[in-house]
Amino acid sequence: VRIFRTIKVASHFQKFKDLSETLIKALKQVSVYMLLMFIIMFSYSILGMELFANNARVDSNGMADFKNGFPFDASFDYFLDSFKTVFVMLTNDNWAYVFQIHSQTTNMTASVFFFFTWIFIGQKIVLNLF
Repeated sequence: VRIFRTIKVASHFQKFKDLSETLIKALKQVSVYMLLMFIIMFSYSILGMELFANNARVDSNGMADFKNGFPFDASFDYFLDSFKTVFVMLTNDNWAYVFQIHSQTTNMTASVFFFFTWIFIGQKIVLNLF
């Protein structure tokens, strides 16, 4: 409730109005890219679940160990984990390690296809956005 009071008081300032209008215009223009990015991230999350669900396991040293390991943080076991992993890979945050673990525990061809196409497509869209 207090935030609305702050916005109401701030709306009396012309610069704040100009800033708000510019922000709304920018969000309208970016919304198409955001929707496209969401659809592609959703698709890659589902594809990642199909290819890699319940396959990536690591030991206490962070090395791939399918038989005795425990679930990997950046896994595709559940949809939210998969969506988070796809987002983290989009930001290029340690994606090579995620690729290494999944390629060692699953099919190498599927891993190469999935990870490199996602990095290429995702980065192309993000670079066009900014």
